[in-house]
Amino acid sequence: MTDESRALVAILQAADNRHALQTPVDCGRRLVLGGTGGFAVLLSFYGIAWRKRKSHPVNQAIFDRQLRSR
Repeated sequence: MTDESRALVAILQAADNRHALQTPVDCGRRLVLGGTGGFAVLLSFYGIAWRKRKSHPVNQAIFDRQLRSR
């Protein structure tokens, strides 16, 4: 075994020994709230952008003028 592989084995064994002392953190609530907040922000952004959409055809003014001239 080389020095590098011995060092790697030592690091992995130390990490394995420390694993028993660590407790998992439940961040499910934070993920749900973050996802919901991000969705609300995106929905608001798309709503604002959608208001500026073109709601009539390009030639709407021409169509209206032709209808009035009849």
